[in-house]
Amino acid sequence: MKKLLTIFGLSNLFLASAQQKIEEVFPLKWKQKIGVTTYRTNMVLDQGVLFIGSNGEDRNQELDKLDGIYALDATTGKLKWHFQMEMLGDNDVTGVAVSGDKVFFGTDNYYFFCLNKDTGKQLWKFRTPNDVESMSTLADLNGDSKEDVVFTVENFGVYVLDSEDGRLIWKQDSIGTSGNHVPLCLDLNEDGVKDVIVGGRGTPYTNRTAGFKMEHYGDYLFAFDGKNGKPLWQVPFGSNLHASPVAYKDERIGWVICMVSAYCELKFLNVKGEKLWSYSFGYGCFASPSLSDHNIGIATSWGRNGGFGIYEKSHFVKEDSKYKYADTSDVVSSSSAIADISGDDGMEFIALDEANRMLIIPESKNEDSYHLILPKGGEATPYVLDVDGDGTNEILVASLDGYLYCYSTKRKGKVLWEGFRGGRKNGVY
Repeated sequence: MKKLLTIFGLSNLFLASAQQKIEEVFPLKWKQKIGVTTYRTNMVLDQGVLFIGSNGEDRNQELDKLDGIYALDATTGKLKWHFQMEMLGDNDVTGVAVSGDKVFFGTDNYYFFCLNKDTGKQLWKFRTPNDVESMSTLADLNGDSKEDVVFTVENFGVYVLDSEDGRLIWKQDSIGTSGNHVPLCLDLNEDGVKDVIVGGRGTPYTNRTAGFKMEHYGDYLFAFDGKNGKPLWQVPFGSNLHASPVAYKDERIGWVICMVSAYCELKFLNVKGEKLWSYSFGYGCFASPSLSDHNIGIATSWGRNGGFGIYEKSHFVKEDSKYKYADTSDVVSSSSAIADISGDDGMEFIALDEANRMLIIPESKNEDSYHLILPKGGEATPYVLDVDGDGTNEILVASLDGYLYCYSTKRKGKVLWEGFRGGRKNGVY
């Protein structure tokens, strides 16, 4: 743990030790009680307001007063509004999306909502057949020049709604889904409309099929035509899929789609669903990939131990593609943000373990990885951005103690991947 940091814009150097508390490196600006979050939880900053969903005091508790969605003043952390569905049951919210004057999210109480982002007033709601366990993706699929809302429903496939009124545009329920997956939207067939890529299962909760035969009853990565939901291709994986797909543009290949399975099979695919190359590295992956200019970051766990690996976004298969790896003594289900938080112009991958550590893995091979001690660990991806407009970046940590913490880096370092699935990048680098 020998990382030398220049902090607070001063010329002095600070040696981070294995037991260094985060406040001694990145001072706490504010904290706010919001309830616990998950490895699928994201945060969205919009015009000085921070939006985040909550699973409440207890993820399994009904009638939980902390469930719902929160809008916070990003400068102070003070509550602007809190929305919770006025219905008995489990009102957990995991993911949120913001577009224009609207905020979108689903609940564990069989509804998908659209609210006015300034007031928290309900604009429309849509009844779903089961829980909505993850965030939605926004993309114009019906050609009206307005973003539509694309999301998965647990066991019941993919839904696309008109963002203006909640009208169903299409649904694809001939696949089963865990509901953990955030759809990736890319124009795969070059028809000018983005298509939908999402993890799913070959065991749908419906008698209707879309005409394709399943190769096995495991998990797949599916691609559906964005205009109508018809299947384009499916790629089998050897185990369950908990992560969400991401993609980057390669100058030689074009779009490259990345997906990792629970048993850590990381596949790189082209727009036709054909495998370009793959890496295998153990088991226990819930985190989604994070992308930098040259590398891809993946968190994994083995039993009660975990770690974070950086792998090359290469054009060829190599036996050992591992660029860098850092171990931790506890589970890591958090994806990573990627930013320069040390002020050395180099990128750091920033993730959490579930005990009490923030993992900081410099992309440079010449710098050691290290960690900082948190009040408690977390599952949600840290959010790194200038959230309060002071000209320097903050690090937001949604902790398993039920608090959202805002730490100051005192630096305006470059941010490549601001949070879960790259924040506003929506999974696309």
